[in-house]
Amino acid sequence: MEEKPILVVALVKNQGKMLIIERSNKETGMTWTFPGGETEFGEPPGNTASREVYEETGVKCEAIRQIYERIHPVTKRRIIYWECTPKTTEIRITETDIANAEWVEPEEILKNRFSSEPAPEIRQFMLENR
Repeated sequence: MEEKPILVVALVKNQGKMLIIERSNKETGMTWTFPGGETEFGEPPGNTASREVYEETGVKCEAIRQIYERIHPVTKRRIIYWECTPKTTEIRITETDIANAEWVEPEEILKNRFSSEPAPEIRQFMLENR
Protein backbone atom coordinates (compact mmCIF):
# COMPACT_ATOMS: atom_id res chain seq x y z
CA MET A 1 0.00 0.00 0.00
CA GLU A 2 1.38 3.39 -0.99
CA GLU A 3 1.77 5.82 1.88
CA LYS A 4 0.08 9.19 1.45
CA PRO A 5 2.20 12.35 1.75
CA ILE A 6 2.34 14.01 5.16
CA LEU A 7 0.05 16.99 5.68
CA VAL A 8 1.78 20.05 7.10
CA VAL A 9 -0.10 22.90 8.77
CA ALA A 10 1.62 26.28 9.21
CA LEU A 11 0.92 28.34 12.33
CA VAL A 12 2.06 31.84 11.39
CA LYS A 13 1.85 34.45 14.12
CA ASN A 14 2.51 38.17 13.69
CA GLN A 15 2.03 40.68 16.53
CA GLY A 16 -0.40 38.33 18.25
CA LYS A 17 -2.51 37.66 15.14
CA MET A 18 -2.61 34.35 13.26
CA LEU A 19 -2.68 33.91 9.50
CA ILE A 20 -5.74 31.95 8.39
CA ILE A 21 -7.18 31.12 5.00
CA GLU A 22 -10.69 30.59 3.69
CA ARG A 23 -10.94 27.75 1.21
CA SER A 24 -13.10 28.18 -1.88
CA ASN A 25 -14.37 24.59 -1.60
CA LYS A 26 -16.80 24.68 1.32
CA GLU A 27 -17.74 20.97 1.02
CA THR A 28 -15.01 19.83 3.41
CA GLY A 29 -16.73 21.59 6.31
CA MET A 30 -13.49 23.47 7.00
CA THR A 31 -14.15 26.92 5.62
CA TRP A 32 -11.48 28.76 7.62
CA THR A 33 -8.25 26.97 8.48
CA PHE A 34 -4.52 27.49 8.76
CA PRO A 35 -2.45 27.41 5.56
CA GLY A 36 -0.91 24.07 4.69
CA GLY A 37 -0.76 21.12 2.37
CA GLU A 38 1.04 17.92 1.42
CA THR A 39 4.77 17.41 1.41
CA GLU A 40 6.32 16.92 -2.00
CA PHE A 41 8.57 13.89 -2.52
CA GLY A 42 11.68 14.27 -0.34
CA GLU A 43 10.63 17.67 0.99
CA PRO A 44 11.24 18.32 4.70
CA PRO A 45 8.00 19.28 6.53
CA GLY A 46 9.39 22.70 7.55
CA ASN A 47 9.98 23.53 3.88
CA THR A 48 6.43 22.41 3.09
CA ALA A 49 5.08 24.81 5.72
CA SER A 50 6.95 27.81 4.24
CA ARG A 51 6.13 26.85 0.66
CA GLU A 52 2.42 26.33 1.30
CA VAL A 53 2.07 29.64 3.17
CA TYR A 54 3.69 31.46 0.25
CA GLU A 55 1.68 29.61 -2.41
CA GLU A 56 -1.64 30.15 -0.61
CA THR A 57 -1.19 33.68 0.75
CA GLY A 58 1.88 35.33 -0.79
CA VAL A 59 3.35 35.72 2.72
CA LYS A 60 7.01 34.68 2.99
CA CYS A 61 7.87 32.95 6.23
CA GLU A 62 10.49 30.86 7.97
CA ALA A 63 9.60 27.54 9.57
CA ILE A 64 10.87 27.61 13.17
CA ARG A 65 9.88 24.37 14.89
CA GLN A 66 7.43 21.52 14.91
CA ILE A 67 4.87 22.06 17.67
CA TYR A 68 2.51 19.13 17.33
CA GLU A 69 1.85 15.96 15.37
CA ARG A 70 -1.16 13.69 15.15
CA ILE A 71 -2.98 11.13 13.05
CA HIS A 72 -6.27 12.59 11.84
CA PRO A 73 -9.11 10.59 13.46
CA VAL A 74 -11.18 10.41 10.27
CA THR A 75 -8.72 10.43 7.36
CA LYS A 76 -5.92 8.61 9.25
CA ARG A 77 -3.43 11.01 7.65
CA ARG A 78 -0.32 12.14 9.52
CA ILE A 79 -0.48 15.89 10.21
CA ILE A 80 2.47 17.97 11.44
CA TYR A 81 1.98 21.51 12.78
CA TRP A 82 4.86 23.98 12.34
CA GLU A 83 5.42 27.36 13.94
CA CYS A 84 6.43 29.88 11.30
CA THR A 85 7.69 33.47 11.56
CA PRO A 86 6.60 35.84 8.78
CA LYS A 87 9.25 37.67 6.78
CA THR A 88 6.54 39.63 4.93
CA THR A 89 2.93 40.30 5.98
CA GLU A 90 1.17 41.51 2.81
CA ILE A 91 -1.39 38.98 1.60
CA ARG A 92 -1.60 38.22 -2.14
CA ILE A 93 -3.85 35.34 -3.12
CA THR A 94 -3.07 33.71 -6.46
CA GLU A 95 -4.51 30.21 -6.00
CA THR A 96 -8.12 29.66 -7.08
CA ASP A 97 -8.83 27.29 -4.19
CA ILE A 98 -8.20 30.10 -1.67
CA ALA A 99 -11.11 32.55 -1.33
CA ASN A 100 -9.58 34.80 1.33
CA ALA A 101 -6.74 35.13 3.84
CA GLU A 102 -6.53 37.34 6.92
CA TRP A 103 -4.47 38.11 10.00
CA VAL A 104 -6.92 37.43 12.85
CA GLU A 105 -6.83 37.54 16.67
CA PRO A 106 -6.75 34.00 18.13
CA GLU A 107 -9.91 34.58 20.21
CA GLU A 108 -11.82 35.57 17.05
CA ILE A 109 -10.57 32.45 15.28
CA LEU A 110 -11.62 30.17 18.12
CA LYS A 111 -14.98 31.85 18.64
CA ASN A 112 -16.19 32.59 15.10
CA ARG A 113 -13.95 31.18 12.37
CA PHE A 114 -13.15 27.53 13.03
CA SER A 115 -15.88 24.89 12.79
CA SER A 116 -14.12 22.59 15.28
CA GLU A 117 -11.98 23.01 18.36
CA PRO A 118 -8.24 22.69 17.68
CA ALA A 119 -6.12 20.25 19.66
CA PRO A 120 -5.21 21.60 23.12
CA GLU A 121 -1.56 22.02 22.07
CA ILE A 122 -2.57 24.14 19.08
CA ARG A 123 -5.03 26.21 21.14
CA GLN A 124 -2.28 26.86 23.71
CA PHE A 125 0.15 27.97 20.99
CA MET A 126 -2.47 30.30 19.52
CA LEU A 127 -3.09 32.02 22.85
CA GLU A 128 0.48 32.19 24.24
CA ASN A 129 3.04 34.97 23.79
CA ARG A 130 0.53 37.56 22.75
